[in-house]
Parts: sequence; C-alpha cells; structure tokens
Amino acid sequence: MQRSFRDGFCRPLPTTIGEIQAELEDYLAYYHGHRPHMALEGLAPLKFLAKLQAESVPQESQMC
Repeated sequence: MQRSFRDGFCRPLPTTIGEIQAELEDYLAYYHGHRPHMALEGLAPLKFLAKLQAESVPQESQMC
C-alpha cells in the first residue's frame, strides 16, 4: 500500500471537535510550510512567499 494512502486513510478517525481542529491545524502547517508545490517552483507556499518578498525589497545598493 502506498505510504500517502496509508498515512491518510488507515488510522483512527478523530472523535471530538478538538481532535479534528488539532489535525486540521497540523495539516495546514504542513501544507503551507513544508509540502512542495510544483506550481511554486517546488517550494512550500510560505517559503515561496518569503522568496518573493526578499526579491521585491530593494537592496541598499539599488536605492538612490
């Protein structure tokens, strides 16, 4: 069985709202902070955003 399928579906389901909220927060942290996205040059969204922001801030040598 593939690991992603096994990790995503072959485990006990959360039984309380608190468990669901904790799992959702963990997943969103992973999705936005660590999971590579092909559309974002293989970077996670937060890393891609940081790259864009770093590129858009003028360096001291570029200022008048």
